[in-house]
Amino acid sequence: MHTLLSALILATSLFTSTASAAECQWDDEDRQSVFVAGKNVYVGAHAYSVAGSVGQAEFENELRRCGADNAVPAYREWVGRRRWVKRGTTGIIVGALVPVGWFTVLPAAIIVTAVHGPRAADAREATVRAIRATAGE
Repeated sequence: MHTLLSALILATSLFTSTASAAECQWDDEDRQSVFVAGKNVYVGAHAYSVAGSVGQAEFENELRRCGADNAVPAYREWVGRRRWVKRGTTGIIVGALVPVGWFTVLPAAIIVTAVHGPRAADAREATVRAIRATAGE
């Protein structure tokens, strides 16, 4: 159900957006000052919450509106890998609390987190670099 809702929200946001690059709020200085803190992305003085499907679709829409189409694939990868890290972290906690989980859940959760954590960070940085690269266009 959650996946279907996410797809509907994303499709709606893509087809209902009529904004052009001229309506983008970011200037070149904003594009050079991009950073991520938790579930928020900051582009200059503009803050975007990317928690949940709606926030993710809105930020993706903003990327397109502002001509940062090259950042969209990295952003999608970051969101997907962040989801895996969250699942792995939850698995580590559950596996540590339940004695049977020490041999079943815990090893798998540690592997998932170890694999996806660095890749999520790489995708996040690729997103930031792609947004910065649009400065001066």
